[in-house]
Amino acid sequence: MACWNLAHLSKTQVQFMDMLGYDVVFMPEVHHTAVPLQDYGGRNRLLASDKGSKAWAADEAGGVAFRLSERAAESLDTWDVIQGSGGRAMWIQLRTATGPIIVVGFYSPPHYRRAFPTQANVLAAVSEFVTSAKATTPVMVLCDANAQLTRYQSGQTG
Repeated sequence: MACWNLAHLSKTQVQFMDMLGYDVVFMPEVHHTAVPLQDYGGRNRLLASDKGSKAWAADEAGGVAFRLSERAAESLDTWDVIQGSGGRAMWIQLRTATGPIIVVGFYSPPHYRRAFPTQANVLAAVSEFVTSAKATTPVMVLCDANAQLTRYQSGQTG
């Protein structure tokens, strides 16, 4: 799994991603450029948040997307945009040999953004989604948080 901030997405970049061989690549801040490329290279291979024209006008940078390998696309159970994130957070659920796994991807705006979705809005929506998952289901989070992690938080950061 990987996270790659492209700022915009093109077919050439998608082809390069495929050559790297990752099963799941989360792409924050793809603007609206991922929406026309949905299903490029096959069904469920590129999944993008599509917020609609009114929301795009208010928050142009906020689009996010996942690129799945053929193997991951075949094991995709479901996916959606996380409610309350303004289209800046998505999740996918994959079937694995040991059970389902949920992968969450989000792009948090800089802390100085005041219009919805703010950094607090996105982080709250993601936190609510992750903590509502079944305790037995692994959840992996990939993100561009536009933040610096606090050091030396026991069990979290070094």
